[in-house]
Amino acid sequence: MRSTIGKKGTALAVVALAATAVAGGALAAIAAHTTATTTTTAIKATETNYHIALSRVNAPVGIIKFTVHNSSKTTHRFGIHNTSGFSKSVAGTIPPGATRTLTVTLKKGAYTVFCAIHASQGMKTVLKIGTTTGTTTTTHTTTTGTTTAWG
Repeated sequence: MRSTIGKKGTALAVVALAATAVAGGALAAIAAHTTATTTTTAIKATETNYHIALSRVNAPVGIIKFTVHNSSKTTHRFGIHNTSGFSKSVAGTIPPGATRTLTVTLKKGAYTVFCAIHASQGMKTVLKIGTTTGTTTTTHTTTTGTTTAWG
């Protein structure tokens, strides 16, 4: 004679084990799901003959997006560098009347914003990173994670 309790107990144990596995998988999927927020600071740069004007001269550490407009009748080349070896610039030159963008990630410190063609003629200014006076930022939220199909 077979015991029905043994079969029921085994079936119950299998169901409990399966439920634990599903719950564990769901917890793992939740743990793998992360949300990262990055802040981009927008700075407008206007290039005129031998002068660069920035919409702000202080910005927080992080991603900086320059929108550079050449308001002069002379071609310019917009760049940014610091004394620690960081250096980035727009690709090519910016013709009169044109607008280009340059996005960089900056650490705390002072950076020289310049025209590579006319820097020797004084076409440069300083941007300080790590000070937040007059901060205007745009926040982008990026969500990443793992999707698991059950069944």
